[in-house]
Amino acid sequence: MDSKKARSTVKQGRGKVSMD
Repeated sequence: MDSKKARSTVKQGRGKVSMD
């Protein structure tokens, strides 16, 4: 996964983070 995308998800703290 793109670190940039992961960083965005971490900032949102949404369910997407679990995908990491």
